[in-house]
Amino acid sequence: MILKNENYMISMTRSFWLEMNIPLETVKQEYWKYLLHESIHYDNLHDAIKYLRDIILKIQDDLIEWEKSKNAKNVIIDLYTIFDKCFRFYINQKKDRIEFGNININPGETYELNRNISLNVISAVNLWLDNILLFQNNDTNYITPSDPPKINNELFVDLYIYGLVSRNLSLLSLSNNKNIGLTFQGLKVDVMADSVEPIELIRYIPVTYFNTQITGNQSIFEVSKKDLKNADSSDFGVGFKETYGIEFIYSLRLFSTIMKYDLNNGKRSLIALSKTDFLKMIVEYSKGKMDSNSFYDTFVLDYNRINRNIRTKDTCIWKMGVNKFRHEIRPFICLNDNTIFTSYCALDQAIQLWLSYFSNGGMVYTNGNDGLTEGIEKRNIELSDKLINIIIDKLKAHYEKGFLQTEVEYKKIFGEMEINYGDYDVVYYVDETKELFLIESKFFSDSLTTSGYINDYEKLFEENGYYNHCRKRCDLVLKHPEKMKKYLGVEGNIKVHFLFISSKPLQIEFTDQDGIVSFPCISIFDKYLEGNLISEDGKRIIRPTITI
Repeated sequence: MILKNENYMISMTRSFWLEMNIPLETVKQEYWKYLLHESIHYDNLHDAIKYLRDIILKIQDDLIEWEKSKNAKNVIIDLYTIFDKCFRFYINQKKDRIEFGNININPGETYELNRNISLNVISAVNLWLDNILLFQNNDTNYITPSDPPKINNELFVDLYIYGLVSRNLSLLSLSNNKNIGLTFQGLKVDVMADSVEPIELIRYIPVTYFNTQITGNQSIFEVSKKDLKNADSSDFGVGFKETYGIEFIYSLRLFSTIMKYDLNNGKRSLIALSKTDFLKMIVEYSKGKMDSNSFYDTFVLDYNRINRNIRTKDTCIWKMGVNKFRHEIRPFICLNDNTIFTSYCALDQAIQLWLSYFSNGGMVYTNGNDGLTEGIEKRNIELSDKLINIIIDKLKAHYEKGFLQTEVEYKKIFGEMEINYGDYDVVYYVDETKELFLIESKFFSDSLTTSGYINDYEKLFEENGYYNHCRKRCDLVLKHPEKMKKYLGVEGNIKVHFLFISSKPLQIEFTDQDGIVSFPCISIFDKYLEGNLISEDGKRIIRPTITI
């Protein structure tokens, strides 16, 4: 929470478990139960992966047994009770982090730790809401919960451990033996630590100049009211309707209507209703404009849809955030007796994720080949072009007079060569300061999963990846400087900025090994241009140039 007036801003927060009112004794008890050691250090990746895999299998077995042993309705209520408390907290803290980011202040490690714990809990709850459809037990007597339902403290901590271990196991497994700039050396376990998570991957962390409290593209690609109004006629909206037979924005409006009237704007956390009443509700709220069966088929999870995600040797759903049918984006759960559940925060999460895909790009799911996927691919190209325009606007804001060219083919400068070196996204020369900005611009969609996170670095650093192509074009300039100067129509020495600008922050060194290419993200590009990026020791301005 932030208290502020025109003279001051005060941040008020506590550690996650205190904010959730979970006794620390319970937290430590569950840590000991699954992590087995008070403190241990693995410097061998094989041993680290085995340790994490053993933990995940143990928790997985316990959670499957829990879901099978209780009435499915009670399981859903337990999970939604945890989800809603955690998600509300996460959203409130996110608003604080964005506000601090807007004034370039890092509010401290507690906010970052709380964010990480929240996301691990949210991911795990989403996954086990999927799994309840596989293991649903409708024979055991339903127990009427208290009003409001009480939180299962042990389950809350167990879900966090599951999310934490799953994320770290995926990171180690996916990045192992890949030369992509992510060097994990092992992991350490400390169940008594309060200022860090109980499991930490050990890796080299480069010095970064962006605010680590803010991740992803955030508000770089702002969506206007006009954009939202016209969303259904956009490539994304057209692809959505082609795939599901209903309109994108109108569907999200129905989510909001349910949140307002059936969940009383969040004062009521969850609802349960029959499938018949659910279909009637969609017809009523849409005044007959929405095909209720198509809405059901698009946004409701049931046994058959979830069972499609199970592979032959798997006992449950374990991949987070990748399946076409999953709770994050389809926030209604239909049990075999045709009882449908949803919650206020489940609907809020789905709205935010769908709008994020629309505004920030990225694949909604990895196992689909449909109109929506095609529409998103077009949206990603559109956002790439938009990033170039943002870069140009920032250059012009700092240097009014400049020679500007975009998408300049290498042969236009250097002539035809045996290798196709591609083009320079932005060439901007400022005669007044004798500075040349040669810019490679890359849009990266928000990485909402570990596989997406790893994929960012693969695309950047794999053989013949983004960096490799960018560096070859930079080397052309260093090898043939006079040809570049002839193209610009200048004589004498000039200072060149070789820049690879990403749409979102990436945890990589600011320059490559020999200091030729720099890697600012767009959120700090203004500071780079102004000379306001300061070295860690406070003695140097970080604004590398090469004189040619």
